[in-house]
Amino acid sequence: MALVGGLLYSWEVPAYFRWLDQRVPSSATASLGAKWMRAALSLAYFNPLWIARHYVFLRFFSGHPEQITWDLVPLATRSFVLNIPVSLLVNYYIQNRVSAEWRFVVSAVFSGVMAVYYALSAAWL
Repeated sequence: MALVGGLLYSWEVPAYFRWLDQRVPSSATASLGAKWMRAALSLAYFNPLWIARHYVFLRFFSGHPEQITWDLVPLATRSFVLNIPVSLLVNYYIQNRVSAEWRFVVSAVFSGVMAVYYALSAAWL
């Protein structure tokens, strides 16, 4: 999983954040709507399909490839929906209060916390 994070996520997430910076620039003078748009677009990136892909990696690297089924999509959707309030607020903070050079690091820390949540939610949901 660390290899996936180091190779795939470390390229993919900063690329998305750069795209987001081009579409909805971050600034102290940005409107409240623009700030929430940044948070919503960040949340949309980490959508149920992204979570399902994360579940696939978890199943694969934990030695349970037989558990990789389409059932992961509804599980990921439930995890995503239950997490929206927290994730939206944290993404608002990351996208509007954290400087661009630290945004990936802070997002990675939050993603690490969320990875634990996703693993637990797979057992709970």
